[in-house]
Formats: sequence, C-alpha cells, structure tokens
Amino acid sequence: GIDPITGELYGRLILAGGGVFSISNLGAYDRNIILRGGSLGVWGSNSTGTGAIVIESGGYIHYWNANSKTRVPNELKLASNVSSNNVYYTYAGDVDLSYARPTQLNPSTSPFTGYRTITVTSNSLVAGQRASVTFEKDFNFIGIAGLAKSGVGSMEILGQNSTFSGGLMVSGGKLYTTLRSDMVLGAASANQNYLGTGDITVNSSQLLIQTNGYATNFTNKEFSIAGTGSIEFYGGGGVTLSSGILSGGTSATKGTIAIDGDVTFNGISITNTPNLIINPD
Repeated sequence: GIDPITGELYGRLILAGGGVFSISNLGAYDRNIILRGGSLGVWGSNSTGTGAIVIESGGYIHYWNANSKTRVPNELKLASNVSSNNVYYTYAGDVDLSYARPTQLNPSTSPFTGYRTITVTSNSLVAGQRASVTFEKDFNFIGIAGLAKSGVGSMEILGQNSTFSGGLMVSGGKLYTTLRSDMVLGAASANQNYLGTGDITVNSSQLLIQTNGYATNFTNKEFSIAGTGSIEFYGGGGVTLSSGILSGGTSATKGTIAIDGDVTFNGISITNTPNLIINPD
C-alpha cells in the first residue's frame, strides 16, 4: 500500500497495476479517476473528487474500514467488470452498462452487449446494514448490456429507473431491492424499473425484493431460478405473472420463488416448474 493521496490534483489520475491506492479528500478535483486494475481504497465519504471513476480493466473499490461503509458520489463509467466492498454509491444519474471507452485507435467503439459484472467479495456486514455495497435510490443502470452480481457478499440496487435491457444475472450471494412504487419486470415503465427490463436469472443465490405493499407485474421475458437459487418477494402487494416464461432452470435441483402476497397467473408459461411458496395477503 501507499500513503493516502490528498489535496488538489490537476490532470487525470490513472491507477494501474496490482497495488493498493488510497485516496482521501480530493476536494474539487473534477477530472476522471481511471482504474486499470489494482485496488482503490477510499479513506472517507466524498473523498474521490467530482469527476467520473472509469473502470478500464478491472479493479477493486472499497472503504479501508471493513466495519463501516463510505460514500462515493462519482459517476461510474464501466468499461470493464469491477469488485467492491463497504461502499454506498450515491451518484444521482444514469450509468450506462453498455459503455465502451473510445480510444485514439478505435474512436467509434461499438456499445458493449454482454454482462457487466459487479463482484462483492466480502460477506462481513456493517451493523444494521443488509448489504456491503449499495447503489442508492437516484443511481440507475441503463443501456443495452446486462448486469451480473457475483461474489459471496450482499449488494442492493435501489434506483427505480434502471432500464438496462441485457438482463439481470445473480450468481453469488444476495441481491436486494426495495420498492417505492409498483414494479414492472420485462418492460420499460417510468419509475417502475428496479431490476432492468430484460430476463432475470438467479443461479444458486438469492434475489430479495422488499415490496412494502407495492405490486409487481412480470411480462414478456424469462424468469429463471436454477440450482438452490431463490427469488423472494416479502412485504405484501402481490405479483402478477402476465406473460413470458417462469423456469426452474435446467438442473435437477429446481429453484424457489417465494411470494408474500397474492399471485395472479395471467398467461405466463412455466417450464421445469420451480418450487413455489405463496403466503397470500
């Protein structure tokens, strides 16, 4: 590791290699921080300036104190996958999962169309917190790419205009969201897209939806729960399965969907029927 970088900087800050870079109190620094591998340790809330953090070729963003969480207000430009722990991402705006950073050799880079993976590596939670990594309520993922959550730790995404269309995949740990309105899965709907507009796949992990009495409508896409995975709606409000496919995956061990509230089956197709637990209102 190195001592914290503090104070005012001019020009781009490029962090490369496999070391640990610690940042504290960059003040009004408004240029991009470019991460090319290695570990970016944040020493306090709002310490990373006002420019974007550009993930060019992997890396790890974390708070140095594993018993607490810090706030990172910067826009993220995800040109690669990233790992993170003990962070609130508080940027108020849209982050494009299909972002592909242009270069001098390739200035017209095509949008990325696969999954951008966020890995939460630690399962040690701060007291009173359900997730190590939180994307706050005004932070929305958009674009034609998908979002993948991996790693044993827990993560939550709270924006209600996350319209990314490439699908959501949960393949490790827990992913949470909390509703502040009705939710639509599988189609764009203003202020009702918490988990994107594409397919949802949960592989031997958990997707947990705190509904707060709001309703969910699933339409058009595939909802797949494989292995020991589960999707849980808790807090009432009901779920309507309007169209698309509900699947227990392709493995012999089927996943589970648990719904706290009424369920309406209204045209959805079911394959390799998952375990279904319903606690009606």
